[in-house]
Amino acid sequence: MLTVFASACVTTGRVNSSRGGKRYVDPTGVKTIDDDVAAPAGVTPAERVSLETYKTRIAVLEGELEESRALHQRDITTLNDQVRVLTEENARLKGDLETSSRERVTEDTKKAASLLWQAAAADLAAGKYNEALPMLKQLVDRYPEDPHAYYAHTATAMALYSLKRYSSAAGAFAFVAQKYPTETGIQMSWYGQGAGLYKMLKGSESLLFFKQTASRWASSAEGRHAAQIVAKKSQPGNDLFLAFPNWLKDAPN
Repeated sequence: MLTVFASACVTTGRVNSSRGGKRYVDPTGVKTIDDDVAAPAGVTPAERVSLETYKTRIAVLEGELEESRALHQRDITTLNDQVRVLTEENARLKGDLETSSRERVTEDTKKAASLLWQAAAADLAAGKYNEALPMLKQLVDRYPEDPHAYYAHTATAMALYSLKRYSSAAGAFAFVAQKYPTETGIQMSWYGQGAGLYKMLKGSESLLFFKQTASRWASSAEGRHAAQIVAKKSQPGNDLFLAFPNWLKDAPN
């Protein structure tokens, strides 16, 4: 027993001496699975090889992931460029379509408004004022910006007057005077307001409109009629289309 103990002590001393009594310390301070201090206790050489294999595989996968990310980013950039080009092309095509549509609608509306006006004018010329009113209303409601709209508003006021709806006629004439103050033939709206008020037995108020009509449009048919009324030599007629037979002829077809 004593001999075995001594031999063991000698052996231990040799190990410590060969290492200077100190354990080796990696000066870099970096530990790997090959280091005794980094490897778990009891790891076999085969297990260490497996760990190295996993490390290598992880590194490869990380590289593949990074490459995949780069490719994915390039794909996104390419797709974004394609979307931008398509968006710009779509906007251009939409603009062309809207322009074409406006041109087509303009031509269509001009034709439709003209046909409505011609049909209404035919009824007005025949004295069918009640029949003309719905077509005139349809024209101004659907095509308010068409040149015929001004004449349709005026014709509506004239038809209402001839149907003895004087209050409505005076209001319709006032609307025309306010909406189209500089249009050719606007003197009819001023004369019409005076005529409507006159028929409503508001003589003093009607004179204001007749005087304005006679002063501002002295050479027109309405101006001459108004001057006669102001001079008490005439009265407004019962049918403005008969009193001014050229009005429909001068209006555009």
